[in-house]
Amino acid sequence: MNILYYIGNRGIDLTKKVGYYTHVCKLIESVRATGNPLHLLCIGENSLPELGANTQIPHKYARYFVHRVLPFTGLINSSRLQKIALQLHKNEKFDIIHERFGLYSYGGYRSARKMNVPLLFEVNGPVIEEKQNHTDPLEGLELLSAKISRKTALKHGDGFVAISNIMKEIMVDEWGLPSEKIYVMPNCADHKVFAREGLKEEGLSLRKNLGYNDDEFVICFVGSFFPWYGLEVFFEAFGKAYKERKNLRLLMVGEGRIENDLKQMAKDSGFFEAIKWVGRVPHDDVPIYLNSADAAIAPFRRLPTKFFSSAIKIFEYMMSGSAILAPKLGQIAEVLEEGFSGIFFEPGNVESVKVGILKISESKEKCRMMGKNAQKEALSKFTWEKYGQQLVEIYGKMIDEFKAKNS
Repeated sequence: MNILYYIGNRGIDLTKKVGYYTHVCKLIESVRATGNPLHLLCIGENSLPELGANTQIPHKYARYFVHRVLPFTGLINSSRLQKIALQLHKNEKFDIIHERFGLYSYGGYRSARKMNVPLLFEVNGPVIEEKQNHTDPLEGLELLSAKISRKTALKHGDGFVAISNIMKEIMVDEWGLPSEKIYVMPNCADHKVFAREGLKEEGLSLRKNLGYNDDEFVICFVGSFFPWYGLEVFFEAFGKAYKERKNLRLLMVGEGRIENDLKQMAKDSGFFEAIKWVGRVPHDDVPIYLNSADAAIAPFRRLPTKFFSSAIKIFEYMMSGSAILAPKLGQIAEVLEEGFSGIFFEPGNVESVKVGILKISESKEKCRMMGKNAQKEALSKFTWEKYGQQLVEIYGKMIDEFKAKNS
């Protein structure tokens, strides 16, 4: 079967090596590994040779700065992508469109209807609500247009992939979609990178180079330093735990807009010297840093909405063999088990996070055991190979059902 992978959201910048880039790359790679061709169509202007067959169109604003008043930007992109999709179909003869759902996603369903092929929506979050909580909230006509666009597009979907059980609940209870059309597929991790041979040795070597001794207990964070990750609460809790356990150390891998705020917090609370800041590192080096530490932290905070994302971070931590300190939130509570593969804390609760830090740092041997358990779970359930195979099975089922329905 031939798949058109359609990403109409301008906010998905595939030149940035962040979480969604990993998801898009691994999805493409895992589907192609099954022997099925996949063509990526998206907004962009940069060369993406690592993604194989792909077509990009440059983003365009509405003329005369109309985009600053009315939400025409996304609608224009959808229209232009639809035109290109139909042109590609003349030669490619796609069997199905797989669309990464975003704001103003109407070009995909219109393309699918004109091509007479089924449409699968990949839903990684309630896009409108995420925007309200994380970036610039939509208001007025822009918000209304986004809601109308979402409702219209979704009713034309022939099938849906939800990133988590909670996302499926939202799609059924709040969006009114039929449960039987929704498949839950969590994020995964690349075992060839995060569980590769020799990582333990590489981690020990890096630990020595970083200057850590055997008596120190190192907790590692990998990611972007943004407010929604709950790093401020974690830093406050770490400062309190550090006063009780002076061998605690923090390894910060990444960068972001609140980095200076975090550094000031550490200075004010007297534990700045207990932190090493290494900045952003190549993705393939992330598991080495995780293996140089004794545990990993994912300090997410609770959001005003029911939804909590399926964080690739958690699955990569698991695959690397890390003992994980994390909030008992959403999908995290489904994939980790208290005392078996990680330690939970109450999100946003400084005292609970502090207790979690002290608990996970009590025994390095127990951390090693939890790390092995987490990795075993990841290898059995959360590899991109399994993800691609399941996705192709869904494609086949949808294509057969679509043909039967329209014959």
